[in-house]
Amino acid sequence: MIIKKLTPAFSTLSCVLLAFFLLSPNVLLSATVGKLAGKVTDQSTGEPLPGANIIVEGTSFGAAADEEGDYYIINIPPGRYSVQVTVIGYQTVVTTDVLISTDHTTPLDFSLSTEALEGESVTVTAERETITMDRSASIISVESSDILELPSVTDVGAFLSNQVGFDIGENREMLLRGGGVDQIEMQVDGMLLTNTAQNRPMVGMINLSSIQELNIIKGGFNAEYGNVRSGVFSVVTKTGGISEYHGSADIRVAPPQLKHGGPSLVDTTNYFLRPYFDKDVAFVGTAEGWDQDTQGQYPEWEGWNSWSQRLLEDDDPSNDQTPNQAQEMFRWHHMAEGADKIGHPRGVNRYWDVLDQYADLSLSGPVPVIGKLLGNLSFFLSLKNTSDAFALPVSRPTLDQRNAHLKLTSRISSAMKLHVEYLYGEVFTIRGGVEGGGSGGTGSAGQFVEDPRGVLYSGKFGAQSRNIFYPYNTTPMDVYRTMRGVTFDHVLSPQSHYSIRVSNINIHYWGHGDLLPVRDFTILKFFGSQGVDETPYGSSQEGYVYMNGDNQLRALGAGARDQSKSNTYQLKFDFTNQINKYNQIKAGFLYNTDDLSTNFGLFDAFDVTGNYHMVWEQNPNRLGAYLQNKLEFEGMIANFGLRVDLNNPNSMWYNADERYSKFYRSKYRETFQDSATTLLADTEGDLNISPRLGVSHPISATSKLFFNYGHFYSMPPSFDMYSIQPGGGAQGLSFIGNPSVKMPRTIAYELGFEKEFSDILVRATGYYKNVSSQTGQVSYISYDQSVDYNTVENNNYADNRGVELTVEKNFGSWVTGFFNYDYRVDTEGFVGREVYYEDPRMQLLYGLQNPYQERPLARPVAHGNIRVMSPSNWGPTVGNINPLGGVSVSLLMRYKAGRWDTWDPLDEKLQDNIQWKGETYFDMRLEKRTQIGGSSLITFVDIDNVFNLQHVSSQGFGPGNDTRYYLSSLHLPMYDDEDMHNSGLPSVPESYSGTPQQYWGEIEYNDKPGDIKSDDKPYIDMPNRDLFTYLYPRYVRFGLSFYF
Repeated sequence: MIIKKLTPAFSTLSCVLLAFFLLSPNVLLSATVGKLAGKVTDQSTGEPLPGANIIVEGTSFGAAADEEGDYYIINIPPGRYSVQVTVIGYQTVVTTDVLISTDHTTPLDFSLSTEALEGESVTVTAERETITMDRSASIISVESSDILELPSVTDVGAFLSNQVGFDIGENREMLLRGGGVDQIEMQVDGMLLTNTAQNRPMVGMINLSSIQELNIIKGGFNAEYGNVRSGVFSVVTKTGGISEYHGSADIRVAPPQLKHGGPSLVDTTNYFLRPYFDKDVAFVGTAEGWDQDTQGQYPEWEGWNSWSQRLLEDDDPSNDQTPNQAQEMFRWHHMAEGADKIGHPRGVNRYWDVLDQYADLSLSGPVPVIGKLLGNLSFFLSLKNTSDAFALPVSRPTLDQRNAHLKLTSRISSAMKLHVEYLYGEVFTIRGGVEGGGSGGTGSAGQFVEDPRGVLYSGKFGAQSRNIFYPYNTTPMDVYRTMRGVTFDHVLSPQSHYSIRVSNINIHYWGHGDLLPVRDFTILKFFGSQGVDETPYGSSQEGYVYMNGDNQLRALGAGARDQSKSNTYQLKFDFTNQINKYNQIKAGFLYNTDDLSTNFGLFDAFDVTGNYHMVWEQNPNRLGAYLQNKLEFEGMIANFGLRVDLNNPNSMWYNADERYSKFYRSKYRETFQDSATTLLADTEGDLNISPRLGVSHPISATSKLFFNYGHFYSMPPSFDMYSIQPGGGAQGLSFIGNPSVKMPRTIAYELGFEKEFSDILVRATGYYKNVSSQTGQVSYISYDQSVDYNTVENNNYADNRGVELTVEKNFGSWVTGFFNYDYRVDTEGFVGREVYYEDPRMQLLYGLQNPYQERPLARPVAHGNIRVMSPSNWGPTVGNINPLGGVSVSLLMRYKAGRWDTWDPLDEKLQDNIQWKGETYFDMRLEKRTQIGGSSLITFVDIDNVFNLQHVSSQGFGPGNDTRYYLSSLHLPMYDDEDMHNSGLPSVPESYSGTPQQYWGEIEYNDKPGDIKSDDKPYIDMPNRDLFTYLYPRYVRFGLSFYF
């Protein structure tokens, strides 16, 4: 078996690499530092000044210019510095505000004058670097201030969503150039911050106050990056100083407000409640009180008179009610408007009546008393606490999150530095999949809602669902995440440096019905013969169904239970040797081991048919090593390298040759792992070699051309590899993982051009990604269908190709901003079969349907921001304050082209023939900055969707013919056709007094799907579910920030 060959390979390669790195005299550089390089010359002659001393003030970094006046300084942490140059006989020059970025060579030249007296110092401000000439890939590099200046951005995820290349997929997942989040790796200070069980970056664990620099690499990853195919998020956090204390406070609050359009859930005029309370139909029924158009928009309701009569005429006196009593009991069960007036102990369910809160605090500086004894020990501490109301009532009123970040830095000597880092996060939320704003990827374990608006998309609240009125059908979920890390940096010489990092990530999920409040079943009031308790508050344990049919209110307990854990350890070596001013060698070594423990199931006491319990533990590990070279010449900068990755599933697994074994049947549903031991066999590991190449060609001082190419691999989610999931009811196994699945591969190409026009940067990039061996599910079905389960194989493929355009104006005293545009086309499909039958005849018939390829149509995405800010000293002065100075208005635009859909009323086999209107939203920030001594006070208000633009959501359409009625009412260009008219399209409003032919002859056919009813278009039959028709109403948040 391959695994038996790979295990010695792990050991051998580890020993060889470790020995090489520890014994080599020219060992190397961290991945979270930058480089400073330039030339020192005589101002009058232009001749080089060899021997010039260059010092980064406040640090131990420095260098001397060589015979050609050139110098370089490596291993500088990201940040802004002052750099001093001195030469005997020349004036001293200090350049301030020099920005150092990760993996970037910052150019800084000096031209010294002899005219001033020797020793006289001149201070200048560094010129802004618009184009980073040495980068051969699409990299977004920002400081924390760049993030905080955008309206409505409270976390890294919100910032990412406004960057070019990022998109939200159909399942509400974040995409980067068409690749999912499981293809992205995240690092903090060079240490892993990825949930390796799901291959998902944990962006929510980083506080904005912690960020010194954020780098987003979208392609052309250097060989040092492994387990990544779409993007790298690299965060460099702040480090405490040794002489001063600094701190910040960012406080934001939002008053109670609805987070969905239309009326509230408890408003008796909404889609769900109107038939039961509308005075025209509530008692007599919809068929009696409404016209045909209105009836078509709501479920049929018989009326409280008929309802009461049936109760009075049956043989059960315990359910007798008058019509008014039945209606009031309905109000009680739904906690609708007026429930407080009839005595409900919980009153009206005012789920929106919650204050959203956000606080992000930081403090840094020297550790008092003992700091000097411990290598000038300094600290950085950041604390974050957020509480946001869910957009709909669920088992918890708010989504609460708490983060802590502590970083200790000891300067053991001028050449050695030790960092100890600790990140901790708690999330108190509900369980939910990604379509509900959740996190967790494939499978069921570890899924939780991260976006309080995400519940608007939840399948629990689908088109026909009335579960929405029973909040406790969602399982509360507590998530505890910890990252611990130690980094040791050692400078061996001005040319060489190495870093050793050891980190641990621990994640614990606790999703359980025990977290639900338990209902008090004491009868509080009678409506006729029927008594009620405090329903629908609290868990009813076994659950119940109130009413029936289309009126059904399912008050069932949340049956999901999740007590899964994951524990990851990672060891990294990163090294650099600056051989000369042109050539830098980097190499590295990584070992990662996971302890994965899944304990998940459904335990519904009311409906046991779908219950199951999934328990498994696995310990995969992987090894990676790389070698890369960076060549820097005036006309070309090249990065080329090679990476090797070994994946070891470290598991015995169920033999793939026994696909239709009896153990997959329902008889062994509960005992599969104990009974099927005879099927166990060795698993196969995976060895991959990845070449990487990137070239940047500076065409002039203001333009460059760049290209990159590489092979990239990432691990499949652990669910795909190890999950064993029983089916519901009498079904046997429904899913079994495949640890021997290969790492999917992406071969990526990128070509880009950058040009600076004064202080404006224009960047155009084209990319192509060829994805192969993508994992996909495959079904196996036996002769008698007693075996019917899914597993995972490398049978899917995709390609993503696109063009990105960015225009940036990052510097200016009055106006800054950006605009980006992303046009992408994705193709995906599978090879082979998606279903395998044991029956050869069925296999032959099914074979006629394969293969499959999907070609979705493009949906371009654009973002833009313009910020107008007055200089801090502008305008009249009142005391020491400029009331008009430091005032800014920032407007952020986001646009996405509408979804493609199929509308084929004449059954002409059309597909994707209509496109909905695109969605555009504008967010605004109004801000005032005030300097108070050396401190800064910022007050602001953020307004999401400031113009309250409304776009029709697919969630707004109810069951039945709701979508058909809407599309039929539009005056679409396709309806300007005799065949369409013969089929009754477009539909004629009942209010129209003429003939259909007259109507069709009078109208203009210029509507688009997504148009809404208005004075100009009163004929449009809007979606029925008014709560969900518009999902992003205007939202206001107030904030105050303080920095010292």
